[in-house]
Amino acid sequence: MNWEYFKAKIQQLLSEEKTGKIYRQRKIDVEPAFGHLKACLGFTRFSVRGKQQTNNEIGFALMAVNLRKYRLNMPTIKEDSSNNFKNRRLKILFTIFGRLFDGS
Repeated sequence: MNWEYFKAKIQQLLSEEKTGKIYRQRKIDVEPAFGHLKACLGFTRFSVRGKQQTNNEIGFALMAVNLRKYRLNMPTIKEDSSNNFKNRRLKILFTIFGRLFDGS
C-alpha cells in the first residue's frame, strides 16, 4: 500500500453524498476555531512533551479563545450605584484578559 492507494480511497469516500455532507459541515464547525488559534494567537505547535502537559497547554489556549469570545459578547456594564464597584472590577478584569488573549 502506498500513498496513491490511500489518496484514492479518501477521494472515493468524499465523493459519496453522506461523507461529503459531514466533511462540509466540519469546515463550518471545527476549522475556524483552530484557524483562530493559529492565525490570531500564534499557537502553531506545543512547547511541552507528554500527554498530560499537552492537554494542559491546549486547555490554556482554548481558555484564551473562550475568554476572548466572552469578552466580545459581554454586554456593556451600566453605571449604577448598586454593585458599581463589583461591576467595575469585572469590567477591568475582562478588559485585561481580553487584551492579553486578543491576538492584536
